[in-house]
Amino acid sequence: MTRSPAWVQNNFNPSFQVQADTRAAASIMEAATIVAKGAEEHLDQVLVKECWIKPGSHPNFPEGGVVTIVNNKPVQVIDKWPLPYPEYPFYKYEGIETGGFYGDSILVDAIPLNKEINKARSQAIEIRNTMGKPKFFYQDGSVNVRKISSEPGQGIPYKAGYQPPIVVPGAEVPTTFYQEIAQTQQDLDDISGQHEVSRGTTPKDVTSGTAIAFLEEQDSSMLSTQVAGIEGAVELMGRHYLALVAKYWDDNRIVKITGKNREFEAINWKRGSLRGNMDVRVQSGSALPQSKAAKQALITEWMQLGLLPPESGMEILEMADLTRVVDEILVDKQQAQRENLKMADVNATKTFELLLNPSPGIDPNTGQEVMPQQDPNSGNWMNGDGTPFQPQPPIPVNSWDNHEQHVFWHNQYRKTQEFEMLPDANKQAFEMHVQLHMMALGAQLINTRGQTVEDNSNQQGGPPPEEFGGGDEGATENEGGATEDGPPSQSGNE
Repeated sequence: MTRSPAWVQNNFNPSFQVQADTRAAASIMEAATIVAKGAEEHLDQVLVKECWIKPGSHPNFPEGGVVTIVNNKPVQVIDKWPLPYPEYPFYKYEGIETGGFYGDSILVDAIPLNKEINKARSQAIEIRNTMGKPKFFYQDGSVNVRKISSEPGQGIPYKAGYQPPIVVPGAEVPTTFYQEIAQTQQDLDDISGQHEVSRGTTPKDVTSGTAIAFLEEQDSSMLSTQVAGIEGAVELMGRHYLALVAKYWDDNRIVKITGKNREFEAINWKRGSLRGNMDVRVQSGSALPQSKAAKQALITEWMQLGLLPPESGMEILEMADLTRVVDEILVDKQQAQRENLKMADVNATKTFELLLNPSPGIDPNTGQEVMPQQDPNSGNWMNGDGTPFQPQPPIPVNSWDNHEQHVFWHNQYRKTQEFEMLPDANKQAFEMHVQLHMMALGAQLINTRGQTVEDNSNQQGGPPPEEFGGGDEGATENEGGATEDGPPSQSGNE
């Protein structure tokens, strides 16, 4: 790597004066031009060499190490492997394997064809120029050649008694010339895997999303080797990054991450939070180029066939013009998912326990702590101070909520492995919240004309004590047809 002399002096503080020994060229072309002209190079950078030695590979470094060399002199020697992982901190983007260190590329086979196309186009330009400026046959002494120019409509004088100048007809370009260019271009497209669909256009009369996706997949397969190398390098880089984080990050650090549904989350980082989980997996093929038009055609086709709900299809399409419309359609889903994040927060577990469980009290006579007890007559739980226990909902249910959608998305999350790993208090918070939504659904009354009338009497407050305090067990059927131990039908509110 190259660094400025000041950077080397500040970071390594060598015992000698650092001298610039290389040049930071603005471009390869500029450097080649300077060398070709024989101009004196201006040296303004220092070449810094690092030699990484793995443990056991050199007798002088049994535990590994790093040697940094500047101006052919060592400026830093580390006699122990300095990284928390055994691999080198370099990431190679592998191409087509050749059996050696350096890989191959499809460009190696494409360069000769590209040269042939450039040559043919140069010949075509030369023929065009020749036809635009034709040559003449004339008798010696009949015209003054210096007076002939490229001016349009120019009259060419010639001496009397001589034959007038005769235009030499240009040679006709054979049709095989253009056929050869088209064939070479087709060969170049086949080798590089860059056909019409990869250039943003679709073949004529091809409108099916499945057909476009198939053509795109054929072109992308040519890049699968290079993309696999990139994905492997990114996986290794991710593991190394997490290893450095686990070793060097201190406590009390706020980390911003992109969570589920591409929503930003902030977590409080603590040492040991990873608990050894430093494996990184890149989704295979995710680095391959994708056609937005092909994706939209395929999703639209699925929506037309009824394989995908319209609201889900519009969300997947990710069309900028429809962002506002999609947000309005998915407002209930997004609200339910935000509530899922709040109830799944392990930092709120203690708060949930206080809200959902009876609290102990103090005996005024003895001053001793009195634990909560269950009333033997009603079966309801009582706080330690003798007051009836009333569980409070961690996340309230609002009168404007779409209860059916909320129950569906909350239950979708409760079917995941992530939910199964939550503490019991968080699971109880989910259960109570879902049952509140189901009670609100059951409070919808049907009048004689078939119109829906909502009774919001219990939607803002908590549930009756007997529902969660140890009263009647099992599901009770509500007036709206929903049961407390399962979500209602997803066909909509009746």
